[in-house]
Amino acid sequence: MKATREEYNACMRPFITGSGKTKEERKQGFCIGAKVCSGKAKTEEEAAQLCAATLPKWARQALPQEDDNLSCDARMVRSKEIIEKVTLGLKTGDIAEMTPLYAKLYSDILKCRPPEVGELAGMIADELKRLSNRTYLKAESKDMQHKLEALGELL
Repeated sequence: MKATREEYNACMRPFITGSGKTKEERKQGFCIGAKVCSGKAKTEEEAAQLCAATLPKWARQALPQEDDNLSCDARMVRSKEIIEKVTLGLKTGDIAEMTPLYAKLYSDILKCRPPEVGELAGMIADELKRLSNRTYLKAESKDMQHKLEALGELL
């Protein structure tokens, strides 16, 4: 049976109240609360796992609809290839059409690497998304190339 709005709000209250939390902690608490209070997760641990593996809306929309069953090793090989393509795109000034590539990179890393590597991939993918929508400076390109290189070393 579906909870009423009042029941849902009462359930969410402990997850969203409290001072001294960082933006990321508040965001994580809201996600966990929403999963538990909506019944999508039975425990907070299960909800935390669901929340950790969430792509942002732009990445979900950019991902090809195919559902590949690649192993983590194959995903990391593909990720390194994507890093090379995006790095070349940054050098040539042509990353506007690469959104599906770095969405796939982000998705693969989230599925196969520890959360901290996934967070780094997410920050880089978000930054690439912002850069792809405008003309960027040579220094920004160099900075992104260094970040991609560092990410590639973690794979």
